[in-house]
Amino acid sequence: MKQKVIFLDVDGTIYDEKGEIPQSTRRAIALAHDKKHLVLLCTGRSYSEIGAELWDLKLDGMIGSAGAFIYFRDKILFHRPMKPESVHNLLDFLERKNIPY
Repeated sequence: MKQKVIFLDVDGTIYDEKGEIPQSTRRAIALAHDKKHLVLLCTGRSYSEIGAELWDLKLDGMIGSAGAFIYFRDKILFHRPMKPESVHNLLDFLERKNIPY
């Protein structure tokens, strides 16, 4: 069997509507690993927003920050943070429009 790469989102995929990881999800990820498939997160969340509970699932890596961060087997392969000027402009916009963030 060919090795496959499985990408999982966090909310509504790994975490259920209660914010918990169901046993069925844990079993499915373990089964994928048993079959030598790779399991990665693919999320808009940043690396710092991924807690130990998720890494305890023995994930192989993640594509995070909406593609601006790629982590695979304990190595950062790509990281493009926002430029400080872009962050400043975004925060100014959100404040002017009274948009919570």
